Amino acid sequence: MSILDAAGFTDFFLEVHGVRPFPWQQRLVSQLLADRRWPDVLALPTGTGKTSVLDIGLYCLACAPERFARRIVLVIDRRAVVDQGADRAAHVLEVMSGPHPGRATQLVASALRAIWGAPDDAAPFEVAVMRGGMPRDDAWAARPDRPVVAVSTVDQVGSRLLFRGYGVSGRMASVHAGLIGNDTVILLDEVHLSVPFALTLIALRDRWQRRAEQPLPNRWDIVRMSATPGATADGDVVFRLDETDREDAVLARRLTARKLAALQVVSVPARDDENATAAFVRDLSACAVDHASRGSRVVGVVVNRVDTARRVALALTESAAGEVCLLTGRMRALDRDEVMRELRPRIESGRTRNIDAKALFVVATQCIEAGADFDFDALVTECASLDALQQRFGRLDRLGQLGVSPASVLVRSTHTSLDYQDPVYESALANTWLWLQQQPQPVDFGIEAMAAALVRDGDGAGLFVERQQAPLLLPTYIDLWAHTHPRPHPDPDPADWLHGPGRSRPDVQLVWRADITADDLRDAEADEGRRDDLIRRLVAVPPSSLESITIPIYAARQWLEGRQPESFADVVERYTDADEVKRGPNAALMHHARLALQWRVQDTSVVAPSDIRPGATLVVPAEYGGIALRNWSPTSTDVVSDVGDWAQWRQRGRATLRIERDLLPPELLAVEATTGLLQLGGVDEEAAEVAPRRRVQDWLRALTRGLPQTSPWKRVVDQLHDGFRLIEHAAIGGADGGGFTVVATHRVNSRDWDAPTEDDGASFTATPRAVTLQQHSRDVWRWAAHFARSVGL
Repeated sequence: MSILDAAGFTDFFLEVHGVRPFPWQQRLVSQLLADRRWPDVLALPTGTGKTSVLDIGLYCLACAPERFARRIVLVIDRRAVVDQGADRAAHVLEVMSGPHPGRATQLVASALRAIWGAPDDAAPFEVAVMRGGMPRDDAWAARPDRPVVAVSTVDQVGSRLLFRGYGVSGRMASVHAGLIGNDTVILLDEVHLSVPFALTLIALRDRWQRRAEQPLPNRWDIVRMSATPGATADGDVVFRLDETDREDAVLARRLTARKLAALQVVSVPARDDENATAAFVRDLSACAVDHASRGSRVVGVVVNRVDTARRVALALTESAAGEVCLLTGRMRALDRDEVMRELRPRIESGRTRNIDAKALFVVATQCIEAGADFDFDALVTECASLDALQQRFGRLDRLGQLGVSPASVLVRSTHTSLDYQDPVYESALANTWLWLQQQPQPVDFGIEAMAAALVRDGDGAGLFVERQQAPLLLPTYIDLWAHTHPRPHPDPDPADWLHGPGRSRPDVQLVWRADITADDLRDAEADEGRRDDLIRRLVAVPPSSLESITIPIYAARQWLEGRQPESFADVVERYTDADEVKRGPNAALMHHARLALQWRVQDTSVVAPSDIRPGATLVVPAEYGGIALRNWSPTSTDVVSDVGDWAQWRQRGRATLRIERDLLPPELLAVEATTGLLQLGGVDEEAAEVAPRRRVQDWLRALTRGLPQTSPWKRVVDQLHDGFRLIEHAAIGGADGGGFTVVATHRVNSRDWDAPTEDDGASFTATPRAVTLQQHSRDVWRWAAHFARSVGL
């Protein structure tokens, strides 16, 4: 292989993943390079490898950069799957950047570097996970010509596209809109979950994208992907599996596997949500234990609400029938990484099954429905719309290795009436239950069996959630959104164009820190100097997406007010004005409300619950609680672990350590020299006579000698030992003395998956130096010209 063409994709895929591509993957590359356009719809069943469109997008960009987009953005409203998509992109990047890439991989990497004039040792593309509200180092938004593979949610991509990026500063909003709105292919996965956003994208493409007086190169594409895409419009180019795919031995086994589900109605009391949920959780747990007793070693339990999932996990833990893992979209990324590191060898597809292993129960919400590489031996699921159930059954015997696998579908007795309207699935839940009862029992949820049943019964009318429509995108809205700093009044909320009218409001991110207390926040509210000290703490160790949990804004407000937050799903829900009154701030509780620090580089403030802004990052004291079983748990009062220092290392490649007894990792606290070090603030007068910097150096030296090579903190300590800054701050909770933060003066070369939301520091150099305005202007002109040439202006 000496040139890049369609035929070379097989070699590239084989070198990156160790297996040959499926027929449809090779056929799609050939079609893209021949037609020089993406199809409108990719209608591919679960388990056929849709995430490989990231590899395909990169390969086609390398082959034809004048036609294919530099930014490949996979959008999916499942937070757990976002990270798995990023893992795949990171693997491709690692293989390309490794010391011994294959010939095809090397050709692709060289072609990608040539697009933006990068040196041979540069990463050929950038990997990004777009989240909201946190400052980050330069990544995908740093330059417009660098190839990027990004994974994100509808809220984050859609709000950026409409100039209202959640958590993005007014100064950067237009930059993000310009980058997402040009030279980008948006791969909208599981489009049936995001119809309003799909309609908004189509309206932008058809009515607004090409209106510029000086048009940019036409490299903006929308691809709708789903195993259940629903109806398509006239003229849509739809890509599907064909007979060559069904003749492929690996794919055929996945398509024909039988997944036999028994149906069960759980009798629950009406108008008593607490007892109804308790009864439902009891039967879900008993059903899962029964599957395990019949030999299924990995049993998935998938439910519709985060609160239900948490209760099932607790019930299964108490049953002692096996190990229990809880997975929702409301976890810190670091916690989820740790859980998945332990879990993956036991649940991933392609593993060797061990019939003698202890039973494992994986309890989850909708977060695992789409794209997640989980492979259960048995499945217990709450009834939902048919398309959601199909996604869940895609995690059962994912590769068809078992051939026949057992499952159970449970429904509350109060949800079976045809007039029942579910907050998430509306009338489709009850309609689906009725339809399932009319099928041959047990119901076969195998891919081809279910497709045949739907064709036989009229393509499932009423079994899918009614597709939400987006409001008409009028010129007035576009004009208002285009004003970003300051924003105009009125300022339309983009949420209606992302999720449809009457759907849930934006989220916020919660970050827990042990070096901030409730007393600190109360003092900072009244004392500007105390607030500045808290900000200095956070600037030294900035909040990271790896340590945050995303929850609905109303849930955050209710939790801080001391109210029991309403149960919510891991997908958007129906939303009414009455809900706003019910969920909104309660003036009678305001004097009991807890405070939070609303974090932004340029405008950080202490806020009451009613002042929280959509998309905000809220830093709260670890003493508030709110996490149990590594998941969001508003009733938990256990102190939350502070993972801020570890997040700095993992995300930004910069070592930090906050020298406080409750913050240092146990293995560092165990070092004998640590006891004296903790008195740096001057509590011990004799210890304070030794210069703090010298004592830190001695301590780091002792750690360097004492920590084993296998310690995860070894590299952190070694980097600090090579050079650090010492930042002093007031004591936690206003106590006597104070503390210190040790920050490395340099970073390791790290992959930063997150996108910058602020422009502060982008112009700073490592060593300050004087630059004349004339020289600065010449440099700006040179970079602008380079960018213009690179993107083909």
